[in-house]
Amino acid sequence: MLGMLDAVYLIFVAVESSYLFGGKEAIEGSGGYATDAREGFFQLVAVTAVNLIIVMACIHLRKGHKRATSLLTLELTLVASTTVMLVSAAWRMSMYIGEYGLSRLRILTIWGMAVIAFLLVATAVKLLRPRTQLFRMAMLGTLGLWIVFGLIQPDAIIANVNVNGYLNGSISKVDTSYIRIYPTLPITSRV
Repeated sequence: MLGMLDAVYLIFVAVESSYLFGGKEAIEGSGGYATDAREGFFQLVAVTAVNLIIVMACIHLRKGHKRATSLLTLELTLVASTTVMLVSAAWRMSMYIGEYGLSRLRILTIWGMAVIAFLLVATAVKLLRPRTQLFRMAMLGTLGLWIVFGLIQPDAIIANVNVNGYLNGSISKVDTSYIRIYPTLPITSRV
């Protein structure tokens, strides 16, 4: 079953490589940056979840048995195929940000992609070093990435990217909704 799944992914990557790694032309023909980035990210999350569950099931089922090199190769191929999809999604997101700028949702998407990349690397480490405690590594790594995200001052990065993009002409309209902390409130005087 794993071999058939890998074959499907490899055929998908081969057939769709011009679309996966295509530039603006491929995106403009597919429905635009926003549609492509939004749908692509949620599809990536779903595919990653399914693929990691399959790999974890394979690891669980072979406990106590001799490690077969062919099974390890198939598992690593599944992780590598997911990585190719992640790289494609990250490239598309970077083109989307280059065109429309950053927002809180877009920077959270970047964080989500970083978590996915970390989980894929952690899974590959688990496959190559079976004694690795994957759950602990995944939890600590995700928590660490969340702490780093909070410390990098995302709103300042958003403002910096958008203002610089506007000033150099790559972004035609700056999204300012992230700047306003509270909706405009009427001013009332107290006597």
